[in-house]
Amino acid sequence: MNYNSLEFKDILNKYESAKEQGKVCYLDSDDFVDIAEYYLANDDLNKMLETVLDGLKLHDGDSYLLSLKVNSLISLHRFDEAEEVLQLLNVEEDHDVYYFKAQLACAQEGDDKAAFEYFRQWITIEQEECERMANKNEGKNRLKDAYFHIIVSFSDLSTNPLSNNSIREWVNEYLRICSPLDGDEIDIEVAKVCHDSDLFEEEINVYSQCLDNNPYMPQGWTYLASLQHVTGKTEDSVNSAENAIAVNPNDIQALMVKGHGYYDLQNYAKALDAYLKYYERTHDETFLMIIGRCYVMNKQFEEGYNFLIKARDYSTKKEKKNKELQANNRAFISDSLYIGGFYKEALSLINVVLRTYPHEAEFLLQKGNILTALGNTDKAVETYYDAIECTESGKAAIMMLAGGELFSHGFYRAALFFLTMASKQTSDPLHYKSFAYLAQICYIMNLDDLFLQYSKLACEYTPDVLAKLWPADLKDVAPEHYYDIFNQMYEKKKKAKK
Repeated sequence: MNYNSLEFKDILNKYESAKEQGKVCYLDSDDFVDIAEYYLANDDLNKMLETVLDGLKLHDGDSYLLSLKVNSLISLHRFDEAEEVLQLLNVEEDHDVYYFKAQLACAQEGDDKAAFEYFRQWITIEQEECERMANKNEGKNRLKDAYFHIIVSFSDLSTNPLSNNSIREWVNEYLRICSPLDGDEIDIEVAKVCHDSDLFEEEINVYSQCLDNNPYMPQGWTYLASLQHVTGKTEDSVNSAENAIAVNPNDIQALMVKGHGYYDLQNYAKALDAYLKYYERTHDETFLMIIGRCYVMNKQFEEGYNFLIKARDYSTKKEKKNKELQANNRAFISDSLYIGGFYKEALSLINVVLRTYPHEAEFLLQKGNILTALGNTDKAVETYYDAIECTESGKAAIMMLAGGELFSHGFYRAALFFLTMASKQTSDPLHYKSFAYLAQICYIMNLDDLFLQYSKLACEYTPDVLAKLWPADLKDVAPEHYYDIFNQMYEKKKKAKK
């Protein structure tokens, strides 16, 4: 029905004018059906039901009006009334009875199994009727619409906590039976139901099939790229973003997703290229810090410094109202400055953060790392202690990180102290990892007996960590023989001392 046609507008105006005047409007049953479906299309369910009731006063027992009455009552969640009206319909005359019974099974009983069987009976008849239609495109669209109504029924009406399984099954059947998809309105609505039901894999499959057949679907590649990114399909998201940009080089959403994807893949040069193009088009200053970070990770330190200082100034001016966001962003900028070797600037900024959150272990750990890089080990050790004290759980992780940072800067004795502390956190499974690092430090510090002790423990609990720390010595050696290698190293060092 074309609701914009003059014929329909005249009928609608006649009906609504009569209603306003409190008069009865004498129309054919088909006209009442058209008006009711118009209100349904506009989500005005109360007016839809009112129109149907007016129609039934003049056309008592009309099967199509009764069917619409059941439809509107179910949509209004007046299920008992809907069930009463449903008794007046004959399934042999109107196979939609199966559809309504399925909806009521979903809504009243949460019986997805019974609903599934009713829907199967209904869709089987729908398929047969669609196949008999002369216009095959119209037949396909009607069938797609039928599947959509099943899918959305489980989404909107089912009280079964496992209804997502039913939605998934019908969506997969939709993809199989209605293939190829072309990205029309029904396809998009099916994808929306998947999204609202957290069925992201199925949503990705809908968009992927649409784009296979319609690669110029508006915003299709961009939306698919975003979906793939949030579901961890990073390489796929980058490829989809590239396709979106090929269709529209100025697609800022695609540029942003492309940047995020390459950043996650640690391809900072390509991430930087995408972020800069996004920034040129949007002037979105919240991206200053990620651009600065990419420059630093790409070893373009001067450019990185310039962007990070701009990001710091932006954070100071624009993020005052949200202290948590401001603190997290400043910590990120400080960490980026630290990675770039701008230790004094990094320390200054993390100190500002700690004035607001003085007992946040993550920020204290970050400050300890900067102090370690500056060679101020006494102050670094004190700060690491503070971080440990501020942590109720996960102390072993902070001890390990502190020890690792001190070790990487050559402060072996301090590193040994923190890693030894970590090894004693026996309630935390992470403490097992400390053995391999302790073995390495003890080897460097010529603490031979401790080296042999910790290497034995590491061989038992974390041979994979040993393999990363001693790649040359353990190459082509089976894990069960690692200790033999360390024992040989121990004996060699003892002989060298003699």
